[in-house]
Amino acid sequence: MRRWLTRAVVLTAGATLCFGGVASARGVDDGATASSTPPSSAVVVATDTVTLPLFGASLAVDVSTDASGQIASVELTPPDGFTAVKDRPRNVSFVNADGTAKVRVQAHHGGQSVSARGTTLADISGPGSWSGDPFGNGSTVTVNFTVGAAADGGPDITGVTSTDSSATISATQHRSGTRSSVARATVTFSSGGQQRTLSITASVVQSDETSRAAVGVALSAIRGVAQDPADAAGAKTWTGPLCDGSTAQIDYTVSQEGTLSDVSATPSDAQVKTNDKSADVRFATGERVRIRVRTNDDGQIKVDVEKKFRCDITDPTVNTPTSTTDDDHGDHGDHEHGDRPGHGSTPTTGSTPTSSDDGGRHGGGHHSGGDDGSSGRGGDGSGGRG
Repeated sequence: MRRWLTRAVVLTAGATLCFGGVASARGVDDGATASSTPPSSAVVVATDTVTLPLFGASLAVDVSTDASGQIASVELTPPDGFTAVKDRPRNVSFVNADGTAKVRVQAHHGGQSVSARGTTLADISGPGSWSGDPFGNGSTVTVNFTVGAAADGGPDITGVTSTDSSATISATQHRSGTRSSVARATVTFSSGGQQRTLSITASVVQSDETSRAAVGVALSAIRGVAQDPADAAGAKTWTGPLCDGSTAQIDYTVSQEGTLSDVSATPSDAQVKTNDKSADVRFATGERVRIRVRTNDDGQIKVDVEKKFRCDITDPTVNTPTSTTDDDHGDHGDHEHGDRPGHGSTPTTGSTPTSSDDGGRHGGGHHSGGDDGSSGRGGDGSGGRG
């Protein structure tokens, strides 16, 4: 199976893992068998962990990805009672035996997400965490949080902390409609002209006879930040793993006038095509990286690095039984809509997502894939440091 994945980053890129939206809980058919997923051919370059509260306990989800950001493996702790009902490189979903809970991991367009769904707010209340390396530079960050009830009975997110002292933690935003309530907090990481945002969302949606509650953690793609020419200019390096796990590197220089020069690549057999605003590097194994320099109307400079990788991978491995039929049909019509982690959107502190009263179609300004408010549009997990 060969797939093209793209990702936009700035100046340098990080090998990371991230997370996605929740779909409806449904029972597992009687054809579920012991896990027989074939071994993945992927070379794992990153493994991150998200822990979510579910039914009064903690569920840990370890997700490993390859150089293109596709999911290589997912392990649940504890795995007891769950069955994988979708097992694909961009989407792995699990349900429990009676269909009262669902866990989904997604990766697409540079961001990944993990979410879990139950029936009531009590099902998803308790402590949670995310741990990973946002920029792939060897610095693991841990974010802790607690999901509970606000004074009005809707969901709340409190106690958000980060081991990265430079991270910006937003105040929790709340939004309530006739049939839905959402709480959302963000943690923004910054490094050398790059930013990534971790969104934590808890939601409850009521329909005429049912209730759904979800908690999700979504990490956006790396996105560039426009900088003053003096800060953006200088010798730069992008480095990251190729599909076979070997390390590639691109060196280049950005001028204060917003031009690109002195582009070279390792391994040396890479093909390099350049002009004063962009460079296209194609490695002998087929992976491509494109660098573009842009100057905005205010004279600030932004450098984008876009990966186009095609890594071979079979379906991800899981540590649970796997259903013989695909029972994951999504939650069409009752999604929450938050930011799109794959596109690196960063809500400003104090802004409040909006939505229609049905909890579904107009919040946050971007389409999403799960009723936890996170899109699950994820990515290629490109690597790098600068």
